[in-house]
Amino acid sequence: MSSYFTCYFTWWFFGLTARGNFNRLLASSGQKDIHLLMVTITSCNKQKERAGVSMEWILYIISLLWIGAGSCLILYTQQSRVFLKKALRGVDLKLLSIVPITIGALLIAAAYYSTAFWTIVVLGILAIGKGCFFIFNPGKAADKIMRWFLDAVSDNMYRLAGIIALILGTALLSWI
Repeated sequence: MSSYFTCYFTWWFFGLTARGNFNRLLASSGQKDIHLLMVTITSCNKQKERAGVSMEWILYIISLLWIGAGSCLILYTQQSRVFLKKALRGVDLKLLSIVPITIGALLIAAAYYSTAFWTIVVLGILAIGKGCFFIFNPGKAADKIMRWFLDAVSDNMYRLAGIIALILGTALLSWI
């Protein structure tokens, strides 16, 4: 784990100091420091290539699930509505909270292997926040939102949720 932290910190430091401008970096420090930095970055890339295969697949799976769910909500709105009512009616929200917390933790863990690190971390934090909202359920707000989404929402709102899921899935797929 410490080697991953070292790699991430090196990338962060390199991005902060260099921003792709090697001449300015060479002028501010010696050739030896630049060589050490490049060796560290090269070793980080090799570690990322070895360990990143499984985490990249997690990002692929999550993005394809979002794309599939979004497509179903857009194309098969009425059938999706009936399915969600049957699947989510009577389910304990504390049990349901496992899903967004798991997705959020996986997004945060796999964010290092994407090109949009902080965006995926923010999505993971939002998913974990949603799971915590389901667990703590302040003032029965999560129950009210769930009833509203399953009973009172129009078909256009389901389509909008599908469009958002489709965009997020496509964006995540392009960031891998």
